[in-house]
Amino acid sequence: MALPSSRQMTCLHDFLASIEWWRLAPVPEWIRNPPTEYLHRSVLAHTARGDLAVAYLPDQNGVDIDLSGFAAPVTTEWFDPTSGKYAAADSKPVLNQAAHHFTPPGKNSAGDDDWVLVLTTGPKK
Repeated sequence: MALPSSRQMTCLHDFLASIEWWRLAPVPEWIRNPPTEYLHRSVLAHTARGDLAVAYLPDQNGVDIDLSGFAAPVTTEWFDPTSGKYAAADSKPVLNQAAHHFTPPGKNSAGDDDWVLVLTTGPKK
């Protein structure tokens, strides 16, 4: 119970409780130019309505995501899976056209590289 992973499980629970995770389905084809090494690949899931997507980035390499499957321009924010806190991403909505490159904001609060990118078509919560 004293290990950092115990706190991180709470962060994961709180994150999933804040989104409609049951509507998400994997869309690996939305990730453009994925790394060849499996451990460095980002994963992405979105809703059929095109109003929410969640991407897990295991490292600081960033990810190119095709945004044309969204219903409208997207707002973005970064979720730190080690602290449960959010960090700012693009300050303006990103057009839902073609691919856009997203780069994590640096090391997370535990000094690790992984982040979760949340993309929505509505206002930020």
